[in-house]
Amino acid sequence: MPRIFREKRSLDHTRFIPLHYRFILTTSLMLIILLGTLSVVIGVLQSRTIRRQLEARGFSIAQSLAATSVEYLLTYNYIALERFANQAAMDPDVLSVIFHDKEGRVAGYSGRPDLQNRFLKDDVSRRAIEARAPLIQPITVETEEKRGVEIAVPVYPPNIRTRWGTVRVCLSLESMVRQIAQIQWIIGILGAVALVIGTLLSILSARRITRPLGSLVAATQEASRGNLDLDVRILTGDEVEVLASNFDVMVKEIIGHRKELEIQLIEIQRLQQYLAKLLAT
Repeated sequence: MPRIFREKRSLDHTRFIPLHYRFILTTSLMLIILLGTLSVVIGVLQSRTIRRQLEARGFSIAQSLAATSVEYLLTYNYIALERFANQAAMDPDVLSVIFHDKEGRVAGYSGRPDLQNRFLKDDVSRRAIEARAPLIQPITVETEEKRGVEIAVPVYPPNIRTRWGTVRVCLSLESMVRQIAQIQWIIGILGAVALVIGTLLSILSARRITRPLGSLVAATQEASRGNLDLDVRILTGDEVEVLASNFDVMVKEIIGHRKELEIQLIEIQRLQQYLAKLLAT
């Protein structure tokens, strides 16, 4: 029996984890999950917002170029179109500007005068030339390994339903990537600060909860050793105070019962002595 009791006590000891450790661990995990979810959601929403703003800006540039280039596309004035393309490409977020004429030839290409009067055979150019409505498609500039987005806007002269050309504006996504990275760093720093503050607050809260419980556990251990001369006073204003108050009442009742038993034991001993004298007589 003693060996079995020791084994059970050892097993219970190995499974014992202090309550304040559990409280701190649970709070920290909840904070990590919450902050991680907020970081992902904010990052996705911010990425969509910045991308929409960038696309709206590209549409604005493309539509402005389409409005000013109608006359030059009608007259096949490639020199003016080349000049417009180079001027528009001076924007740091614009990778390139391309004008296509009615037949699909390059009428103007920023920084690439060698491609004028040529047909571009790649899939992105083909889809842009065949588009009858504004088109957005992702691109990758292989020479610079930059990601971007292209906005293609068909050009229609006034009162003419025939497409007379296409304006293509290629925007870089590097500024968007940098902004998202900055936002993620800010969210990460704020999240780390919030995690530290939350952990400290959880430690303080755990101490506020576990200290009274620790005093109560110590009182129960003393009571289990037979020391009932205890005065458990815990003022927390919650269930722990109620538990301590009930424990104090229980200890006082045990003391009262023990005193009654002691009195009864004294009476029994007196009766035994009287009977012993009586039998001796």
